Amino acid sequence: HHGEQALAMIRSMADDAGDIHGSSDAVWFDVMAWRVVSWPASRSMWLAMLALGLVIFRAVRTRAFGIEMTATVLGLMSALVAAFLTGFMLRKIGALDVPWLAYPAPAIAAIVGGALLAFERVVSLLDRRFDEAKHWASTWLMWGVASVATAFAVPGVSFLFIVPTLVASLCVGSTWRTIQLVPLAVVALLWAPVSLLAYDGLGLSVPIVTALPFAMIATTLPPAKQHRWTIAATLWGILAIAAWQAPAFSASSPQRVNVVFQQASSSDGSAPQARVFVDASWGTQTWSTPPEAMVQALGDASKVHLARIRSGTPLAPSIDVEPIALPPPTIAVISKQTTPSRRLVEARLRSARGARTVGLVLPEGRSTTVHVEGQLATPKDRTLIIRGSDTSGVMMTIEFEDSESFPIAVFDVTPGVILEQDAAVAARVVRARGPIQTPSQEGDFAMVVHHLEI
Repeated sequence: HHGEQALAMIRSMADDAGDIHGSSDAVWFDVMAWRVVSWPASRSMWLAMLALGLVIFRAVRTRAFGIEMTATVLGLMSALVAAFLTGFMLRKIGALDVPWLAYPAPAIAAIVGGALLAFERVVSLLDRRFDEAKHWASTWLMWGVASVATAFAVPGVSFLFIVPTLVASLCVGSTWRTIQLVPLAVVALLWAPVSLLAYDGLGLSVPIVTALPFAMIATTLPPAKQHRWTIAATLWGILAIAAWQAPAFSASSPQRVNVVFQQASSSDGSAPQARVFVDASWGTQTWSTPPEAMVQALGDASKVHLARIRSGTPLAPSIDVEPIALPPPTIAVISKQTTPSRRLVEARLRSARGARTVGLVLPEGRSTTVHVEGQLATPKDRTLIIRGSDTSGVMMTIEFEDSESFPIAVFDVTPGVILEQDAAVAARVVRARGPIQTPSQEGDFAMVVHHLEI
């Protein structure tokens, strides 16, 4: 979806014959895709100070002082803490193994419900004898301070606080119902889209972000009655149980699981070692527990052990298998320059199998600079991956702050595991993948590694 938005933006700018460069940054938002509201970012602080000033004037005029003034701030803080604790609990019981769930509604409702429950309880305790003026001042002083803070630090999102605070201030003098409902409608209009985008972008990996839009909306509501609080607590417990029981994956939202065949050799002439992995990770993050059927397909459970496919990846179930005839990648040294403080090696890295993806793993604890085809390359977790290599390989320069020779590992990657008779284990694991699992990112692949010194 991000690509679609970027493409639409580029097309719009390409069709605009005028100057697309504004004189200054702008703060803007759209109203239900009907109209865009904007103002220069430099005016955000003035608007925020105006909104806060109007709220302070109203609070002083109505003599809205007392312990009740802290109710909204403490309630919001307790809501965010409750959201964190609810997410922690759901993660501990296995209900949040992955950020994006096949059936996320119970987990979202439990996190949001826990936050709202804590908010309402704290506000009810601090504001036992509900006073309209003090409740209004407590709420909108917090919003006004947030308006000033965001206008100073992140003007682009300050509209989320400035607009509701201004509207609440301008409603003063109307009926209590108007003072209550109009700002509530504005807050819901601005913050409801944030709740949808938060799940799309982050899933449930940060429960506080999931609950924040709903907690902000709740700050504009009067405290709940005691019997409502009891009902809410019961519903929260039911939702937590539902989130625990809801399956994390489905055919339309499957688990990411790759099968990896890896074979490693060394320049010392020892026999190659081969392994098959069941990789249920996404980058550096484990994507729930690997499916039991695929782990069982590896073979003898006593021989299955956890190992990393490469540096920086999570541990994955694997089993040693018989190596097969696969030529390792080569790194041909073209030149060397050695001084007492550094060593510079120019070499060509090439896949003997014609793989389009090659890479190298640098030694730990050694300061290294790598250039690929003349461009500076930045390894991640000591690993440098180069995609789109041709059959002639890629030229690289490796510079170490040390004059001694150094150990490295080079590797190449081809899509799909090798389904030969000699790699029967990999084929068996692939067949064990169920309807709610799918290859992801690079998919299944075969990786040949070669350890050497240069």
